[in-house]
Amino acid sequence: THSIQFTSDNYVEKINGKIYINPFGFTKTATNPFKLEERKFPIDYGTPWKTVYKISINIPEGYKIESLPKSMGVGISDNVGLYKYQIIQNQNTVNIITTHQFNMGIIVPNYYSELKELYKQIVAKKTEKIVLVKS
Repeated sequence: THSIQFTSDNYVEKINGKIYINPFGFTKTATNPFKLEERKFPIDYGTPWKTVYKISINIPEGYKIESLPKSMGVGISDNVGLYKYQIIQNQNTVNIITTHQFNMGIIVPNYYSELKELYKQIVAKKTEKIVLVKS
């Protein structure tokens, strides 16, 4: 378990009085690593693994939430892997919890299209922004 606390303006854009926050700007999944139409060899992660991000964003005074990304979950059949994205607003705080998990260290090629779609959805979700407006 690693815990990091930081304050940054690098993941925030101010446009026409609105604030756009990218809560996942610091993560590595900016593009889908699986681009081939099909794959003939297994993907070797070495071991089953699980990564959980817990992000808490404080809403600045004088602002309110205009829009939030929606919670979602997507999985690969036969319990091979999953991605869950949960977002909760609690007064002036937005909490986001994501779980990215693979229950097998080696993913055989017949799961490749589902794996590719999983990462497509992860990349799309991680580019969604929280939008704040003046209250």
